[in-house]
Amino acid sequence: MKSGLWLIGNIEQKYLNKISELPGFKYTTYLNYMEYIDAMAYVNKADVGLVTILNVGDHKNTSANKLYEYMLFKTPFIASNFKKWKYELE
Repeated sequence: MKSGLWLIGNIEQKYLNKISELPGFKYTTYLNYMEYIDAMAYVNKADVGLVTILNVGDHKNTSANKLYEYMLFKTPFIASNFKKWKYELE
């Protein structure tokens, strides 16, 4: 597993094209979709996780499974600043 940012999951081609033009993308490995158990191996090896969701629509009231997956593996994470998430994680 190469270091840097690992992006796991489906990304629309138009967005992938756009972000791949950014200077920091050279430190990024796009892994596309993978089976859950394989993705969790990356979570287990990660130094930090990201769960950033924009406050659009009802997103601030969702519960992101990714938060709990990071917690399961004791992976520190950076997350959106939603009151519900703070309350649930206390």
